[in-house]
Amino acid sequence: MPEVPSVFELHAGLTPGLLFGPIHSQDEDLYDIRQRFVCTADAGGRLNLPIGRVRLFIDFTYHYYLTRSFDEGIPRPDRVLDPPHRSFVGLSGGLALTF
Repeated sequence: MPEVPSVFELHAGLTPGLLFGPIHSQDEDLYDIRQRFVCTADAGGRLNLPIGRVRLFIDFTYHYYLTRSFDEGIPRPDRVLDPPHRSFVGLSGGLALTF
């Protein structure tokens, strides 16, 4: 069985950003924005499958919020709100052209 050529890359870094939109969430008051600036520390890997001048890729990245930009939403007696999560995982894929 022939091997498929591939390249695996590791990456890490910081991602700054700004949150736009309303301060209070529109969907059932689940969260409030405390500050608009956010920054995450990121680490992940990417698998590239080169096919001629095209590369298919799959990327898996773990993001951890360094800033505390979110607050719990407005409390209601019919539910208990968990504090906002400090981390999330991103999974993406795509197509890249080399020239």
